[in-house]
Amino acid sequence: MKITKHSTKVKLTENSDPSSHIMCLFLAAIFTYYSSSYGATLIDSGVKVSNKSDAGDSNVKIESNLNNWDESATWRQFNSALELVWINAGGDWADANGEEQGSQPFVTVNIVDDDKPGTVEIDVLPVINKTNAADFFIRRVGGQNYVFKSREAGEGGPTLTLNGDMILTPVVDTNLNNTTVRALGGLDRLATQGPILIRFDLPNSLKITQATLKLESTGAEYGNQTLQFYTTNSSLKTIARPSWLKVDPTIIVSFDGNDVLRNDLPMTVENGIATSQLSFPNLTWINSNKVIPNQTEACATIYEKLGADFQPGQGGKHPGFSNTGDSLRGSDVINGITYPDTGWGGRSPDGVHWSARSGYGGWNQSHVSSHTYFYAMEPHNGYGWIDPIGYPYPKGEWMAYVQCMKLNTTDGIIGNKDGKLYYEIAGIGPVYSREDIRWRDLDAPETEIREFWVNYYCGGTSCGDITNRGTVSFSKVVITKGLPNMDAVKAEVDRLNQ
Repeated sequence: MKITKHSTKVKLTENSDPSSHIMCLFLAAIFTYYSSSYGATLIDSGVKVSNKSDAGDSNVKIESNLNNWDESATWRQFNSALELVWINAGGDWADANGEEQGSQPFVTVNIVDDDKPGTVEIDVLPVINKTNAADFFIRRVGGQNYVFKSREAGEGGPTLTLNGDMILTPVVDTNLNNTTVRALGGLDRLATQGPILIRFDLPNSLKITQATLKLESTGAEYGNQTLQFYTTNSSLKTIARPSWLKVDPTIIVSFDGNDVLRNDLPMTVENGIATSQLSFPNLTWINSNKVIPNQTEACATIYEKLGADFQPGQGGKHPGFSNTGDSLRGSDVINGITYPDTGWGGRSPDGVHWSARSGYGGWNQSHVSSHTYFYAMEPHNGYGWIDPIGYPYPKGEWMAYVQCMKLNTTDGIIGNKDGKLYYEIAGIGPVYSREDIRWRDLDAPETEIREFWVNYYCGGTSCGDITNRGTVSFSKVVITKGLPNMDAVKAEVDRLNQ
């Protein structure tokens, strides 16, 4: 390995061990996990100032700060455990001018491929001075790949030396790769085939006058290349409310915990609040599919509390609108054709029946990931369509999410792809919107919004063998003609949390 200086101080020392370690990357199917674009704007924009699931490996470190990327980061998500997406596939960064996805690096290093192990020392003080953080987003220009040791390698992993004598090790490091859906943060190497991300926690109140990042090459080098240093810019996002969504808090119907009580489930009800504690091998906390007056568009506000002990395997179901026919007597008959109940549980929609429950996936000590889980004609997946909603649900406190939908129009034979789905979280704001769903093909009362499914279910993926799968509390769902008064919704959440 040879290094040439450019906009930084660089020093190279040869390793005493001449052996090289060649990294093999096995190509996987390119990620098509979600297909919608969100038109998102950042909750926090600009350069981040920080003092701080398929994870792919048990060594992956999960962060509690929701704006931080962690070692479960993938090409599409900065926290795949909680399904938190990058604004830009391949990662978000800010440049030396504070521009998001900008082109002006803080530091640039040229590396010459000579297939020899060695170390590179890089002056990263410009990054720390400008951002008050040591959160590096390293991009390659030229060449194909270059492999450094990660913190998981132990000896030879990245270090940050401050003021000549204080040596820090990373709290997290990883690299992103567009050929796999898996997180690579638990591996013992960092490859420049995609961006490299490294973060150190800086000591409080220390005046930093010198900062040197040290990386050790394995000797696996593929072409001369330039490394450009930026700062990572991961952040939760909100979106604008779509123009089709009207504010109309007129109540159609509501249900509380008394309305969903079932004696065959581990439920209790007190003051209208249903609480269920689930233990292995049971899968269902609460399950009640309620008939509602026919609608072509509506919103539902769900007040819920996922317990601090909520640990439900790899995912499951949350409440949402539906029209499966399951809660209605008999099959639907339209123009002499019988349409049996369908549109959930691996049963494909038929142009009449559909469902739009919500879902959850990974979780950590403080939060649970959230995503859509709908059965529609388009987009279609035989086991429900999943899009990350973009904001996780908290554990141990009451919260409310609003789900709004509007049915698509039809030409009498096949439906148009103009159906709507929207989510907003009280106290957070709008987080998800989609306007290209073909819910149905026929325009008939039997195809309309006729059910609301109060469903808390552990499964669809592995629910694990954890003895205590946690507690769920459900206060009520209020179904309205349009978006409710969100200030009133937040006030009700605050009351429940008192």
